Amino acid sequence: METFWSIGGKYNSNTITIQILMEALLVSGFILVDCIKKQKFVIIVKILFAIEFIWIGIEYFIINGVSEYHNVLNSIPFFIIGLCWIEDTISGRTNAQNPYGKRGLLLYLIWPMFIGLSLVLGRIWPEMFGIVFPCNTITMALIWLNIHSKKKNYTLTIILVLMAIPGGLFNVFYFRVYEDLIMVFMGIATLLHFLY
Repeated sequence: METFWSIGGKYNSNTITIQILMEALLVSGFILVDCIKKQKFVIIVKILFAIEFIWIGIEYFIINGVSEYHNVLNSIPFFIIGLCWIEDTISGRTNAQNPYGKRGLLLYLIWPMFIGLSLVLGRIWPEMFGIVFPCNTITMALIWLNIHSKKKNYTLTIILVLMAIPGGLFNVFYFRVYEDLIMVFMGIATLLHFLY
């Protein structure tokens, strides 16, 4: 029977070049938004997030996952999140304002912690966290929404928080994916910010 890490390893081996390209584009979008603050760059970031979530639903879960039934169920939330990003692109709910200034940008440093913690826990490539994984992509989306939170997309935020907290705790305690504690903490921080 395949484990969480053997699935991740197969996914990493098959897609590392695409993962690097997708994340390079997304990070470039972040830089453009945070440095130039033009709405057209915000639209690009939202489209890139939509592509990443839909791609994870297909590539990570349906193509590289455990079983057809299990993977279709796991892929559905990622398709929904991808569609929420597309809707947000059209509605313009999330804008380019950064209410926290440069301090808020430090949140971006959370994303590399997934790979760093994987290495600290003794995971070896390819059976470790990759660049575009479900959990670190959810976390990065939450980070971006927290930084650019002058307007809230409530539907998107709630779905991401539900994926981060209950989903992350399930991964930690059932699959022993301790790296997902990062996602859980980011989900809790977002929930507190959301309620505030």
